[in-house]
Amino acid sequence: MAKIRNNQLGVKVRRQHAIGEYIVDFAILEYDLAVEVDGEYHEEEQQKIYDKARTNYLDEFGIKVIRFTNEEVLNNLDRVIETIKNAIREGTLKKEAPLLLSEKGTGDETLNLRVYTTRPDTIFGVDFMVIAPELDLVNKIKSSGQTDEVDKYVAWVNSRSERERMSEKKYQEYLRVAMP
Repeated sequence: MAKIRNNQLGVKVRRQHAIGEYIVDFAILEYDLAVEVDGEYHEEEQQKIYDKARTNYLDEFGIKVIRFTNEEVLNNLDRVIETIKNAIREGTLKKEAPLLLSEKGTGDETLNLRVYTTRPDTIFGVDFMVIAPELDLVNKIKSSGQTDEVDKYVAWVNSRSERERMSEKKYQEYLRVAMP
């Protein structure tokens, strides 16, 4: 699968990647896709049970599994690559279908939040959402009682680099103190 490893698909592909308690041959995480290449031992009954359990586990997390045999990869690599590219295109279409959530603002204004999800059927089970502090929406939805704290938090976030925001433990500590 040299074409996969040499980035000829145009996406980041991780080889022998752990997802939960399982390891998949190739993972294209950006598109919730796992590619498995099965050898002869996959015909054994125990391995079939294991493969089915792994596929069910991945399905639960919205990860599509595509399986190929070694023979398919060796004898018809172009078809294998085209199948993977089609799955990526399908995943792209899913990810580009946003939900538009609307809420009445303080006045007559309607506030909209565009949400991208691969599982729109689960949106009704959402308990909370996190939005980027850079969004203008933050200023429109903050309550008058939280204005000072929200403004302090936004200023603090804006003073950080993206790398710092993603990695610092202070971020989580700040949230615990500022927004109990």
